[in-house]
Amino acid sequence: MNEQTRQLIRTAMAAPDRNILFLGDGPESVLSLETLGHMAAIVEGARDRLTLAQVGAAEVDLEALYLAACYHAVRVSHLPGNGGHWDHRASVLLFSALHAVRPEAVPEPMRGAFAARPPTPATPGEILHSVALVLVGACAPARHQDGLWQAAAMIEHARKTTPPEELDPVMTFNLGSVLATLSDLTGTERLIVAASGLMREAVAAMPDHRPPPAAMLTALASAQAKAAAPGPSDRAETLDARLGRYTRTGGQEQLDTIVAEVRGALAATADDDPERHAHRTSLGNLLRMRFENTGDLSDLEESVQLLRDVVETADDATMRHLAGSWLGLSFLDRFITLKDRVDLERATAAVRQSMAGSAPLSPHHSRLLTNLAAVLIHRFTAYGELSEITEAIRHLEHAVAATPPDQHDRPVMRIKLAVARGARARESGWMAELDRAVAELRAVAEETEGTGPHPQLARLELGRLLTERSAMSGAPSDLESAVAAFRTTAMAPTEDIRTRLAAAFHWAVRSAASGDPQQARTAFTVALDDLLPKLTGRTLPRRSREMRLRELPSLACNAAAVEIEDSEGLSDERLEVQRLEDALLRLEQGRGVLMAQALRLRERHTELTEAAPELAARFDRVCAEVAEERGSRERRGALTVEFDRIVAEIRGIDGFERFQMPPDRARLRTTAAHGPVVVLNVAELRCDALLLRPDTGGVELVALKGLTRKEIAERADDFLAAVRALSSPSSEPAGRGGHRLMVETTLTWLWEHIAGPVLTALGIYDEKGSPKEVTPEEMPRLWWCPTGPLSLLPLHAALCPADGLRVHDHVVSSYTPTLMALLHARERTEPPLADTRLIGVGVGEPPSPTRDGRTYPRLPAVEAELAAVSALPVPQSRLLDAEATPEDVLAALRGHHHAHLACHGEYDPDDPSNSRLLLHGGELTVRELATRRLPDAEFACLSACHTAAPGTALVDEVITVASAFQLCGYRHVLGSLWTVADAMMPRLAEQVYRELGAAGSTARSAYALHRATHSLRAQPEYAAPWFWASMIHIGP
Repeated sequence: MNEQTRQLIRTAMAAPDRNILFLGDGPESVLSLETLGHMAAIVEGARDRLTLAQVGAAEVDLEALYLAACYHAVRVSHLPGNGGHWDHRASVLLFSALHAVRPEAVPEPMRGAFAARPPTPATPGEILHSVALVLVGACAPARHQDGLWQAAAMIEHARKTTPPEELDPVMTFNLGSVLATLSDLTGTERLIVAASGLMREAVAAMPDHRPPPAAMLTALASAQAKAAAPGPSDRAETLDARLGRYTRTGGQEQLDTIVAEVRGALAATADDDPERHAHRTSLGNLLRMRFENTGDLSDLEESVQLLRDVVETADDATMRHLAGSWLGLSFLDRFITLKDRVDLERATAAVRQSMAGSAPLSPHHSRLLTNLAAVLIHRFTAYGELSEITEAIRHLEHAVAATPPDQHDRPVMRIKLAVARGARARESGWMAELDRAVAELRAVAEETEGTGPHPQLARLELGRLLTERSAMSGAPSDLESAVAAFRTTAMAPTEDIRTRLAAAFHWAVRSAASGDPQQARTAFTVALDDLLPKLTGRTLPRRSREMRLRELPSLACNAAAVEIEDSEGLSDERLEVQRLEDALLRLEQGRGVLMAQALRLRERHTELTEAAPELAARFDRVCAEVAEERGSRERRGALTVEFDRIVAEIRGIDGFERFQMPPDRARLRTTAAHGPVVVLNVAELRCDALLLRPDTGGVELVALKGLTRKEIAERADDFLAAVRALSSPSSEPAGRGGHRLMVETTLTWLWEHIAGPVLTALGIYDEKGSPKEVTPEEMPRLWWCPTGPLSLLPLHAALCPADGLRVHDHVVSSYTPTLMALLHARERTEPPLADTRLIGVGVGEPPSPTRDGRTYPRLPAVEAELAAVSALPVPQSRLLDAEATPEDVLAALRGHHHAHLACHGEYDPDDPSNSRLLLHGGELTVRELATRRLPDAEFACLSACHTAAPGTALVDEVITVASAFQLCGYRHVLGSLWTVADAMMPRLAEQVYRELGAAGSTARSAYALHRATHSLRAQPEYAAPWFWASMIHIGP
C-alpha cells in the first residue's frame, strides 16, 4: 500500500463506527476474485507485522489489519446462508489483532463484545490460515489456479511460523487439500503425492478428544486413491506385489514359495548386512501369516523369535518399529490360540511401542495403526473397556482413508473397521453404527476380487453382524441374508479352511434355528466331511491340531442334534433309525478326532498282511513314523502324501475298499455286541441319549427333555469344586456339609435327568420306577459314551431318590471316549494271563516342585498299593522312587503287558494334553504318551489323581492320561475322575487284582473294579461317593 492509501485508512480508523471501509461497495466488487486476491496479498505482505508477538506496537501494520478486517466483515453480508463462515472468522481474528494495539479503532458492535470478553490474541498463523481458506473457498469452484497457489503459500508460511506444539493439524490438512485441488486442475502427480502425505500426517496428529471428522477421512481416501503407492525398494515392491497376488487368489503353495525364497535370501545375507534385518522382519511376518492359515505353532514361535531379535538388535528405527508391530500381531495370535493373557499384554506393549516412533508419512504407518487396532479390538473383548474399541475405530478410520485402494491389505483394514464398529454397536445398542458396519462388509465382499481370504472373511463377519442385527431389530430378512452369507463362504473354493468351517457352523445352526433341518444337515456335511479333515491334517504336529480343534464350536454334537431332530418328524421307522445312526456317525466324525487319527495308525491288519504282505509292511512302517511325529514340516508333509498314496493303493485291492475309513452304520451297531452302549449327546440345540442294544440291533432315542448343555456345564463345575474341597485336608470343616450336599444333589440330578430315563428305557427299571432284581453274578454290562461337559461327571454313581440305589447297584459300568475306541479295543485277542508280565511303578517320595511352583505331599501308601498288585499271579517287576524316571518307565512299559502306576498326577484342564504323571526327575505327559505304540499292552491301572478326567477345554476330544494309555495300546484302563485317597488305593488294588487272578483274565477288568468298588462302599470311611466313584473302567 502507498502512503496515500494508508492515510485514508487512518482517517477511517479514527471514526470506525462511521467509516467502515467497503460498506458502500456493491457485491460484484466485494465478491470479485480480483478484490479477494488483492486483500489476501495485503495480509500476506504484512505477515511479519501482524501481531504484538512479532513486533512492537509501533511496527504492527494497523492499516493492513483494519483494511482486511473491514473487507471480510462486509463480505459476510454479501454471502448467502453460512457461506461467510471463514470470512467472519478472518474478520474477528484481524480485529482482535488490531484491538490488542488500538482498541478504539475496532468498530461497534465488535468493540463492545471485545470489551465485555477480551479476545485471546490471534497468532499470525491463524490470521494467514483463515484468510487463505476464504481464498480457497472462492477460487476452487472457479478453478482459479493463481488464487489457490496464493492460498497454499499463505498456509505453508503459517505452518512454518507456528510453533510445533501450537500447530493445529487442521492447518496441515487444509494445505494438503489445496494441493490436491491443484493436482486435479493441473494433472501434476507430485502434488497429489505431497497432498496425501500432508493429509495423512494431519489425520494422525488429531488429538484423542478431537477425532478427524468423516469429511476429512473421505477427502484423505480420495487423495490416496489418486496418489501412487510408495515403493521403498525393489525388494519390498516385489514382495508386496507377490503378497498382493496371494491375498487375491489364495493358495498355500504361493505362500510356501514366498516363505522359502525369503528364507533363502536371509541365509545368503551376511550377518553384518543391514538387509538381514529386513529379511528377518519379512520372514517373521510371513510365518505369522502362514500360521494363521495352517495352524502350525512352530511357524508362530519362529515368527516371535525372528521379530523379537530385530526389535532388540536392529539399528534402523523404522525397521524396529515395523518388526515390533508384526511382533505384536504374533503375540496376539498366540493369545488367541493359547488363551494366555500375558501374550495379550505383550502384544499391547509391542504395538504401542512401535507406534511411538512411527512417522505419519511412513509408508508403513497405516499398517502399524491397523495392527494396534487389532490388538485393541481383542482387548475390548477381553476387558470390556469402551475407550479401547473407540480408539481402535479411530485408528482404523485413519488407516482405511490413508491407504491406497489397490493396496493388498486395505480390505482387511476395512473388515477390522466393520468388526470394531459392530462390537461398539453391540455394547451401546446403537443401530446406526451396526448399519454402517454391515454396509462396509457388504462393500468389501462385493468389491474384492479373486479367491483369496478377504472376501470370505468379509462374508463371515457380515453374516455374524446380520444375525446380531436381526436379533436387535427382529427383521427376518437379515437372518435370511446371514444364512446366505454363511453358505456362500462355506462353499467357496478357497483354502481358508478356518473361515469356511466357522461359516459352515453358523450356516447349520441358523438354518436349524429357522426350521430348515435339510439345509442344516447339508451345512454340517460340508463341515464334517470336507472341511474338518483339512483343518486337522497329519502335516500338523499334535499340539497344533489341538489348538485348531480348540477354536471350534461343538460341531459334532450339534450335527448329531440336527439328525435327531429330523428323525422325530419322520413317519417311516426305517428312515427314523437311519437318522439316529447318522447322528452316531456325526459324533464319530467330529469327536475324538485326534484319537481317531491315532487309532487308525495303530490298527492291526492281519488280513492285509495275508493278502499283500509287502504293502502291509510299507504301510506299517509309514504309520509308525507318522505316529512318532518327528522330523521337519516338510518331512511330515511327505509322509502324509506317502500315507495317502499307500491307503489308495490298498483300497484298490478287492475286499479292502473301506480300508482306513471311519466306521459305517453296520460296524457301529456291533459296539453293542457285549451289552448296551449309551451315547449321551449334549448339544446347544438339544440333549439326548442314543441307545445301542444287542437285542434290537438298532438305535433307540431317549430325549432328555429340559436338559441343556449350559446347565450340565454349570452342574459339573459345582460338583467338581465340591469334590476338590472334600478331598482337600485343608478345607474348612464348617463348609464340608455344604459340599457333601452339592455332591449328592448333583448325583440325584444325574439320575432324574439322565441315568433314570436311560435305565428305564433299557428295562432295568420298569415304568413304575421299580428296579429289576439281579444277582451280582448276573449284573449286566453297560458302556457310557458321554459327550461335552457330561464327560466330567460320574454317571455310574447317579442316585435314585426313590429307593436310595445308584447306577452302580444295577449295572457294571464302563466308559468309552468314542465308539471307534471301543471297537478298536475289541479287535485284539487277549493273550493267556500266564504268558503276560506286569510292571509296577511307585513314586511315593514327593516329586520336585512343578513348573508353576506347586508342591505335593509324600504318598505313604504306595508301597502297600504295589504289594497288593502282587495278587495278580503273573511275573512282575518294580520301579520304585529314584528308579522310576520317565525314560525307564517308558522302557519298562514296552517290555510288559500290564502296568500299575502309583504316583502323583497333575491335571491341566485348559491344556489336557499337558496333564501328566509325576515321576522321579521328570514327568510323562499325555502329549508324550500319545506318540507311543505298545503292541503287547493289555491292562493298566492308573491310581494317580485325575487320570481319567477330560479337560474343560477340548472336552469332546476326551484327552486324558487314561486315553493316552489307550492310544499306546492298553485295551483296559482303570483311571480316576478326580483326586484319589492315597490310603484307599491298596484296598481297591488288592481286590481288583485278586478278582483278575481268580478270573484268569484281564477281560474281567470292569467286573473286578465293580466288585472292589462295592466292597469299598461297604466300608464306612470310603462309603461316600467322592471316594469310591472316582475310579472308572475304560475299555471293552
